[in-house]
Amino acid sequence: MAISLGREFTLSIAGSEVTGVRDVTINQTANEITFQEYGSREVNTYTTGYSYELSFESMDSNWFNTAYARLESGFQVQVIITDSASTTVWSFDAVVTSVSDSQPLDGVRSVQTTLKLYFFDSGSPLRLGDTNP
Repeated sequence: MAISLGREFTLSIAGSEVTGVRDVTINQTANEITFQEYGSREVNTYTTGYSYELSFESMDSNWFNTAYARLESGFQVQVIITDSASTTVWSFDAVVTSVSDSQPLDGVRSVQTTLKLYFFDSGSPLRLGDTNP
């Protein structure tokens, strides 16, 4: 069994390392539908795909402006997590879906950011009314 420490990894977004990162969480989730055959009590699950969601907390106040600009633009960014040997552990295109600025009176300011897997469409953000799948 190998044990890895969080400090052995680096988070890069759009080619730039994010500094002051305290916590990173990646969720890989199967999207599913459930159905029940007529006359049966058995409920079945069918997976229709999967999604990634990455959330992290940074103490770098400059990241707030960057994250907020990415949230407003809707453009995808490449997310890469590398280990201490510079080997890519996670890599996917994502879009910023949430930015939260925490400013506790007796603590350190932090920025919580969430990114989700993005449908790559040559750099154009998906907007209401688009016909892309």
